[in-house]
Amino acid sequence: MLYLLQPIHRKMDALMMISIVVAGICALLLQNKRDKRFSDILNLLFFAAFVLVLQPDLRDEDAFLMYGLIGLAGVNFVVSRLKLLQKKLLRIIVPLITISGYLIVFKENTIEYLGDGYPAVNKFLVIGALLAVIAYELGVYKLKAMKKLFGSIEEKETMKALLIFFIGVAVFLGIFASSVFGLLVVTAGFVSSSFYREDRSKGLLLTLLTLAVIPHLMNVAQVTDANLLGGDVLEGLFFGAFGLYFIQKLWYADKRNNSLIGLGYFIILFLTLGLIYIETFNA
Repeated sequence: MLYLLQPIHRKMDALMMISIVVAGICALLLQNKRDKRFSDILNLLFFAAFVLVLQPDLRDEDAFLMYGLIGLAGVNFVVSRLKLLQKKLLRIIVPLITISGYLIVFKENTIEYLGDGYPAVNKFLVIGALLAVIAYELGVYKLKAMKKLFGSIEEKETMKALLIFFIGVAVFLGIFASSVFGLLVVTAGFVSSSFYREDRSKGLLLTLLTLAVIPHLMNVAQVTDANLLGGDVLEGLFFGAFGLYFIQKLWYADKRNNSLIGLGYFIILFLTLGLIYIETFNA
Protein backbone atom coordinates (compact mmCIF):
# COMPACT_ATOMS: atom_id res chain seq x y z
CA MET A 1 0.00 0.00 0.00
CA LEU A 2 2.95 2.30 0.55
CA TYR A 3 3.64 1.92 -3.14
CA LEU A 4 0.28 3.53 -3.99
CA LEU A 5 1.28 6.67 -2.12
CA GLN A 6 4.66 7.01 -3.87
CA PRO A 7 5.36 8.43 -7.34
CA ILE A 8 5.55 5.76 -10.00
CA HIS A 9 8.95 4.12 -9.81
CA ARG A 10 11.21 5.46 -12.53
CA LYS A 11 12.34 1.99 -13.52
CA MET A 12 8.81 0.75 -14.14
CA ASP A 13 8.29 0.97 -17.90
CA ALA A 14 5.12 0.82 -19.95
CA LEU A 15 5.22 -2.97 -20.31
CA MET A 16 5.04 -3.47 -16.55
CA MET A 17 2.18 -1.00 -16.15
CA ILE A 18 0.23 -2.63 -18.98
CA SER A 19 0.76 -6.06 -17.41
CA ILE A 20 -0.66 -4.88 -14.09
CA VAL A 21 -3.66 -3.24 -15.76
CA VAL A 22 -4.36 -6.38 -17.81
CA ALA A 23 -4.15 -8.55 -14.70
CA GLY A 24 -6.56 -6.26 -12.87
CA ILE A 25 -9.09 -6.25 -15.70
CA CYS A 26 -8.87 -10.03 -16.03
CA ALA A 27 -9.47 -10.34 -12.29
CA LEU A 28 -12.86 -8.75 -12.76
CA LEU A 29 -13.78 -10.48 -16.01
CA LEU A 30 -12.47 -14.00 -15.43
CA GLN A 31 -13.29 -14.48 -11.74
CA ASN A 32 -16.89 -13.66 -12.54
CA LYS A 33 -17.12 -17.18 -14.01
CA ARG A 34 -17.71 -20.21 -11.82
CA ASP A 35 -15.33 -22.32 -13.92
CA LYS A 36 -12.12 -22.70 -11.90
CA ARG A 37 -10.04 -22.95 -15.07
CA PHE A 38 -10.23 -19.18 -15.38
CA SER A 39 -8.26 -18.82 -12.16
CA ASP A 40 -5.26 -20.41 -13.91
CA ILE A 41 -5.21 -17.64 -16.51
CA LEU A 42 -5.53 -15.05 -13.78
CA ASN A 43 -2.74 -16.59 -11.70
CA LEU A 44 -0.42 -16.68 -14.71
CA LEU A 45 -1.10 -13.00 -15.41
CA PHE A 46 -0.53 -12.01 -11.80
CA PHE A 47 2.70 -13.98 -11.59
CA ALA A 48 4.01 -12.41 -14.81
CA ALA A 49 3.02 -8.92 -13.68
CA PHE A 50 4.75 -9.22 -10.30
CA VAL A 51 7.91 -10.67 -11.87
CA LEU A 52 8.04 -7.75 -14.31
CA VAL A 53 7.60 -5.27 -11.47
CA LEU A 54 10.50 -6.82 -9.53
CA GLN A 55 12.79 -7.37 -12.53
CA PRO A 56 14.29 -3.82 -12.50
CA ASP A 57 15.54 -4.44 -8.94
CA LEU A 58 18.06 -6.87 -10.45
CA ARG A 59 20.98 -6.08 -12.74
CA ASP A 60 20.18 -5.77 -16.43
CA GLU A 61 22.21 -8.90 -17.19
CA ASP A 62 20.02 -10.90 -14.79
CA ALA A 63 16.78 -10.01 -16.56
CA PHE A 64 16.73 -13.25 -18.56
CA LEU A 65 16.48 -15.25 -15.31
CA MET A 66 13.24 -13.44 -14.51
CA TYR A 67 11.84 -13.85 -18.01
CA GLY A 68 12.74 -17.52 -17.74
CA LEU A 69 10.44 -17.82 -14.71
CA ILE A 70 7.55 -16.36 -16.71
CA GLY A 71 8.32 -18.79 -19.53
CA LEU A 72 8.45 -21.67 -17.05
CA ALA A 73 4.99 -20.86 -15.71
CA GLY A 74 3.66 -20.22 -19.23
CA VAL A 75 4.84 -23.60 -20.54
CA ASN A 76 3.19 -25.42 -17.66
CA PHE A 77 -0.04 -23.47 -18.16
CA VAL A 78 -0.21 -24.56 -21.82
CA VAL A 79 0.77 -28.20 -21.19
CA SER A 80 -1.62 -28.50 -18.25
CA ARG A 81 -4.58 -28.11 -20.63
CA LEU A 82 -4.00 -31.76 -21.63
CA LYS A 83 -6.43 -33.84 -19.56
CA LEU A 84 -4.05 -36.80 -19.50
CA LEU A 85 -1.45 -34.81 -17.56
CA GLN A 86 -4.01 -33.78 -14.92
CA LYS A 87 -4.27 -37.32 -13.55
CA LYS A 88 -2.93 -37.87 -10.05
CA LEU A 89 0.07 -40.00 -10.99
CA LEU A 90 1.13 -37.74 -13.86
CA ARG A 91 0.36 -34.16 -12.82
CA ILE A 92 3.72 -33.40 -11.17
CA ILE A 93 5.91 -34.86 -13.93
CA VAL A 94 6.04 -31.82 -16.24
CA PRO A 95 6.43 -29.27 -13.39
CA LEU A 96 9.30 -31.31 -11.96
CA ILE A 97 10.99 -31.60 -15.36
CA THR A 98 10.63 -27.90 -16.19
CA ILE A 99 11.75 -26.56 -12.80
CA SER A 100 14.69 -28.98 -12.79
CA GLY A 101 15.64 -27.86 -16.30
CA TYR A 102 15.52 -24.21 -15.22
CA LEU A 103 17.76 -24.87 -12.22
CA ILE A 104 20.24 -26.82 -14.35
CA VAL A 105 20.44 -24.15 -17.06
CA PHE A 106 21.14 -21.33 -14.59
CA LYS A 107 23.16 -23.25 -12.00
CA GLU A 108 26.35 -21.29 -12.76
CA ASN A 109 24.75 -17.84 -12.58
CA THR A 110 24.87 -15.30 -9.79
CA ILE A 111 22.34 -12.54 -9.23
CA GLU A 112 22.33 -9.17 -7.51
CA TYR A 113 19.11 -7.97 -5.89
CA LEU A 114 18.93 -4.45 -4.46
CA GLY A 115 22.70 -4.33 -4.22
CA ASP A 116 23.25 -7.72 -2.54
CA GLY A 117 24.74 -10.68 -4.40
CA TYR A 118 23.47 -14.27 -4.26
CA PRO A 119 24.04 -17.54 -6.14
CA ALA A 120 21.19 -18.07 -8.59
CA VAL A 121 21.03 -21.78 -7.73
CA ASN A 122 22.27 -23.76 -4.73
CA LYS A 123 21.18 -26.86 -2.84
CA PHE A 124 18.75 -24.97 -0.60
CA LEU A 125 16.96 -23.45 -3.58
CA VAL A 126 16.84 -26.80 -5.38
CA ILE A 127 15.17 -28.45 -2.38
CA GLY A 128 12.79 -25.53 -1.88
CA ALA A 129 11.73 -25.38 -5.53
CA LEU A 130 11.14 -29.13 -5.79
CA LEU A 131 9.25 -29.11 -2.48
CA ALA A 132 6.98 -26.34 -3.79
CA VAL A 133 6.10 -28.52 -6.79
CA ILE A 134 5.24 -31.62 -4.76
CA ALA A 135 3.86 -29.85 -1.66
CA TYR A 136 0.22 -30.62 -2.49
CA GLU A 137 0.95 -34.28 -3.18
CA LEU A 138 2.86 -34.55 0.10
CA GLY A 139 -0.15 -33.05 1.84
CA VAL A 140 -2.43 -35.66 0.25
CA TYR A 141 -0.31 -38.57 1.47
CA LYS A 142 0.17 -36.98 4.88
CA LEU A 143 -3.59 -36.55 5.18
CA LYS A 144 -4.14 -40.23 4.39
CA ALA A 145 -1.61 -41.22 7.05
CA MET A 146 -3.29 -38.97 9.62
CA LYS A 147 -6.71 -40.44 8.88
CA LYS A 148 -5.34 -43.93 9.53
CA LEU A 149 -3.83 -42.81 12.82
CA PHE A 150 -6.58 -40.51 14.13
CA GLY A 151 -9.69 -41.69 12.31
CA SER A 152 -12.20 -39.14 11.04
CA ILE A 153 -10.76 -35.61 10.66
CA GLU A 154 -11.86 -32.47 8.83
CA GLU A 155 -10.12 -33.05 5.48
CA LYS A 156 -10.43 -29.61 3.87
CA GLU A 157 -9.02 -27.59 6.78
CA THR A 158 -6.38 -30.21 7.60
CA MET A 159 -5.20 -30.25 3.99
CA LYS A 160 -5.01 -26.47 4.00
CA ALA A 161 -2.83 -26.52 7.13
CA LEU A 162 -0.53 -29.20 5.67
CA LEU A 163 -0.10 -27.28 2.43
CA ILE A 164 0.72 -24.07 4.28
CA PHE A 165 3.34 -25.96 6.30
CA PHE A 166 5.09 -27.48 3.28
CA ILE A 167 4.97 -24.24 1.29
CA GLY A 168 6.29 -22.39 4.34
CA VAL A 169 9.34 -24.66 4.44
CA ALA A 170 9.87 -24.14 0.70
CA VAL A 171 9.62 -20.37 1.09
CA PHE A 172 12.17 -20.41 3.92
CA LEU A 173 14.62 -22.41 1.81
CA GLY A 174 14.12 -20.16 -1.22
CA ILE A 175 14.66 -16.92 0.68
CA PHE A 176 17.57 -18.39 2.63
CA ALA A 177 19.19 -19.42 -0.65
CA SER A 178 18.72 -16.39 -2.90
CA SER A 179 16.51 -13.79 -1.22
CA VAL A 180 13.55 -12.57 -3.30
CA PHE A 181 14.78 -14.34 -6.42
CA GLY A 182 14.74 -17.64 -4.54
CA LEU A 183 11.19 -16.92 -3.37
CA LEU A 184 10.14 -16.25 -6.97
CA VAL A 185 11.63 -19.57 -8.11
CA VAL A 186 9.70 -21.35 -5.35
CA THR A 187 6.56 -19.46 -6.38
CA ALA A 188 7.09 -20.46 -10.01
CA GLY A 189 7.27 -24.10 -8.96
CA PHE A 190 4.10 -23.81 -6.90
CA VAL A 191 2.03 -21.99 -9.51
CA SER A 192 3.24 -24.35 -12.26
CA SER A 193 2.05 -27.43 -10.35
CA SER A 194 -1.26 -25.74 -9.45
CA PHE A 195 -2.26 -25.54 -13.12
CA TYR A 196 -2.71 -29.33 -13.17
CA ARG A 197 -5.21 -29.39 -10.29
CA GLU A 198 -8.68 -28.05 -9.56
CA ASP A 199 -8.64 -26.94 -5.93
CA ARG A 200 -8.54 -23.78 -3.84
CA SER A 201 -4.85 -24.06 -2.97
CA LYS A 202 -4.23 -21.70 -5.90
CA GLY A 203 -5.16 -18.85 -3.56
CA LEU A 204 -1.77 -19.16 -1.86
CA LEU A 205 -0.14 -17.56 -4.90
CA LEU A 206 -1.23 -14.08 -3.86
CA THR A 207 0.38 -14.54 -0.44
CA LEU A 208 3.67 -15.67 -1.99
CA LEU A 209 3.70 -12.73 -4.41
CA THR A 210 2.94 -10.33 -1.56
CA LEU A 211 5.95 -11.65 0.37
CA ALA A 212 8.14 -11.23 -2.71
CA VAL A 213 7.14 -7.62 -3.30
CA ILE A 214 7.71 -6.39 0.29
CA PRO A 215 11.46 -5.62 -0.17
CA HIS A 216 10.60 -3.74 -3.39
CA LEU A 217 8.00 -1.61 -1.60
CA MET A 218 10.43 -0.88 1.24
CA ASN A 219 13.04 0.20 -1.28
CA VAL A 220 10.59 2.48 -3.09
CA ALA A 221 9.47 4.00 0.23
CA GLN A 222 13.15 4.30 1.29
CA VAL A 223 12.53 2.17 4.36
CA THR A 224 15.69 0.34 5.42
CA ASP A 225 14.33 -1.41 8.50
CA ALA A 226 10.98 -2.63 9.78
CA ASN A 227 10.00 -3.35 13.36
CA LEU A 228 7.77 -6.42 13.13
CA LEU A 229 6.48 -5.80 16.66
CA GLY A 230 5.44 -2.23 15.90
CA GLY A 231 1.76 -1.46 16.30
CA ASP A 232 1.40 -0.22 12.74
CA VAL A 233 3.00 -3.38 11.32
CA LEU A 234 0.79 -5.69 13.38
CA GLU A 235 -2.21 -3.58 12.44
CA GLY A 236 -1.36 -4.04 8.77
CA LEU A 237 -0.98 -7.79 9.16
CA PHE A 238 -4.35 -8.17 10.84
CA PHE A 239 -6.15 -5.89 8.39
CA GLY A 240 -4.50 -7.69 5.47
CA ALA A 241 -5.51 -11.10 6.80
CA PHE A 242 -9.06 -9.86 7.39
CA GLY A 243 -9.26 -8.38 3.89
CA LEU A 244 -8.13 -11.59 2.19
CA TYR A 245 -10.48 -13.76 4.26
CA PHE A 246 -13.42 -11.39 3.81
CA ILE A 247 -13.07 -11.12 0.02
CA GLN A 248 -12.55 -14.88 -0.32
CA LYS A 249 -15.79 -15.57 1.52
CA LEU A 250 -17.65 -13.15 -0.74
CA TRP A 251 -16.35 -14.86 -3.88
CA TYR A 252 -17.27 -18.36 -2.72
CA ALA A 253 -20.66 -17.49 -1.26
CA ASP A 254 -23.59 -19.57 -2.57
CA LYS A 255 -25.60 -16.42 -3.34
CA ARG A 256 -22.81 -14.30 -4.75
CA ASN A 257 -23.56 -10.66 -5.52
CA ASN A 258 -20.99 -8.99 -7.78
CA SER A 259 -21.97 -5.50 -6.63
CA LEU A 260 -21.34 -6.43 -3.00
CA ILE A 261 -18.02 -8.03 -3.94
CA GLY A 262 -16.94 -4.80 -5.64
CA LEU A 263 -18.09 -2.83 -2.60
CA GLY A 264 -16.04 -5.20 -0.39
CA TYR A 265 -12.90 -4.49 -2.40
CA PHE A 266 -13.39 -0.72 -2.07
CA ILE A 267 -14.09 -0.95 1.66
CA ILE A 268 -10.83 -2.81 2.29
CA LEU A 269 -8.90 -0.54 -0.07
CA PHE A 270 -10.09 2.77 1.37
CA LEU A 271 -9.90 1.54 4.95
CA THR A 272 -6.25 0.65 4.46
CA LEU A 273 -5.43 3.85 2.55
CA GLY A 274 -7.24 5.86 5.20
CA LEU A 275 -5.14 4.37 7.99
CA ILE A 276 -1.93 5.03 6.06
CA TYR A 277 -3.03 8.62 5.41
CA ILE A 278 -3.76 9.18 9.10
CA GLU A 279 -0.30 7.86 10.01
CA THR A 280 1.30 10.57 7.85
CA PHE A 281 0.06 13.06 10.46
CA ASN A 282 0.55 11.02 13.60
CA ALA A 283 3.01 8.15 13.10
